Amino acid sequence: MQTNQKSFRKIFIALTVTALLFSACGEKPQQPPAPQIAPAQPDPAKLFQQERSALDKAKAIEQTVQKSSEESGKEMERQAQ
Repeated sequence: MQTNQKSFRKIFIALTVTALLFSACGEKPQQPPAPQIAPAQPDPAKLFQQERSALDKAKAIEQTVQKSSEESGKEMERQAQ
């Protein structure tokens, strides 16, 4: 019985080593390198568009406030005369 166990161990070890060698020697698929993508350049017309629109709104409000202030100043002068 010992000879059967010894021969079984030898065969098992030989098969295991062979399987490991075959799995280690296999070719690994090569992946192509990732393409280099240049960063997108922002459109100058769209750059700071939110800030510009907020500034335009503020200017429009300022003009309205100045008109109102001038009108109230003129009204006060009329009443003072």
